[in-house]
Amino acid sequence: MRLNTLKTALLAAIVTFGTAQIASADTSIGGTDKAGGTIKGTVVFLGKGRKGKEIKMKKDPNCVKIWKAKGEKPRSETYVFGKEVSTGKVALTNVFVSVTKGISGKFRSTNKPLVDQLGCLYTPHVSGVMTDDDVTFKNSDATTHNVKSAARKNKAFNEVTIAGGKFSKTFKKEEVLAIACDVHAWMKGYIHVVKHPFFAVTGEAGTFELKGLPDGDYEVTVWHEFKKFKAVAETINVSIKGGNAVEANFEYAVVKRKK
Repeated sequence: MRLNTLKTALLAAIVTFGTAQIASADTSIGGTDKAGGTIKGTVVFLGKGRKGKEIKMKKDPNCVKIWKAKGEKPRSETYVFGKEVSTGKVALTNVFVSVTKGISGKFRSTNKPLVDQLGCLYTPHVSGVMTDDDVTFKNSDATTHNVKSAARKNKAFNEVTIAGGKFSKTFKKEEVLAIACDVHAWMKGYIHVVKHPFFAVTGEAGTFELKGLPDGDYEVTVWHEFKKFKAVAETINVSIKGGNAVEANFEYAVVKRKK
């Protein structure tokens, strides 16, 4: 009797928990390594791409030195455009894409997300992590930073990181965490905490791919930090049948001013 009870418990555990999130250097690919369907698409901006504003870092010579060595100018990441997709359409990076309806069950993650303070910027600027992930905050710069987040659902924190320092945090509840540095006012970033692994962040190509979804109906939602950009449709409904691949393509445009 006890043996049967144990078998039932083990079977329940297998059914309840999905496989680990895909560990990939390409953050535009998310989901699980389990067989299933795929949601993929592209996020574009309707218009012409342009460079972000140059960030003036002269208040900290260490930051200036980093970018001088790179031979580049640091620029705001409030909006970052990628390659031209077609005439009048350019890829939009740093868009967080996630499945917001249709997911059931619980999932484990073996990933160890990293948010680096590199070049006096948070890298990645936008990231996604799962609840209970061990998230490391690292300082790769030769100057002092801090990471502050006035979280609403998770515990707020403000941690100083000296050069070469690091610390870890785990988050229990879903929310979008805005992080900032008091030492360098231009340093801002966003961490999306999600209960499941079906999320991605668009890169240079503006593409995303969410793998390992069971057959079913899903809602896919996009998020971008810049309030002057608005998605033509923020959510798209898709259906996966027989483990097929479906597309969900999103378009952003400048918010029209009210007359």
